[in-house]
Amino acid sequence: MPAAGFNLKLPGFLGETHLAVFGLMGSHLSGGDTSQVIWGEGGYLKATVMPGDHLDLFGIGWRGRDFYSQEGDANYASYSMLDSASVDTIHDFVRDDRTYVEIGAKRTFPIEGDARFEAEFRLHFMDEFTAYSYKLMVYAPFDLFLLSTSPASKAKDDGNPSQN
Repeated sequence: MPAAGFNLKLPGFLGETHLAVFGLMGSHLSGGDTSQVIWGEGGYLKATVMPGDHLDLFGIGWRGRDFYSQEGDANYASYSMLDSASVDTIHDFVRDDRTYVEIGAKRTFPIEGDARFEAEFRLHFMDEFTAYSYKLMVYAPFDLFLLSTSPASKAKDDGNPSQN
């Protein structure tokens, strides 16, 4: 899928600010006849503001026309499969123009060491429909050693990670 765009990181404006803008093209080939290719395009914008150490405020905007993709969220696509679990009955299965806007907030709570708890809330505006979603996650790092070495050889190799 052809795409072009840019990512910017802008320090100092309400904390750290990230801006991403992309233009994408998608196509759909039905029946194997290349004269029947349907081309579409979409524009994607995401802005994130991090006013504090553990808070992200973000917004996503999408405008697509005849956009087709088998991957990702069906809210971006102009065409969807009838049995798609992500589509349900929220919007039409075929719609030439699709507009999607999302605003949200994510808060990270450090637990101990590198472990953390994240809570995220999003409002979704899909064409003329509105929905919300939330996500609660715990990240817990762990070490897994697949091969055991003697303590003497492990202490010797600790200075050179490429030999571990």
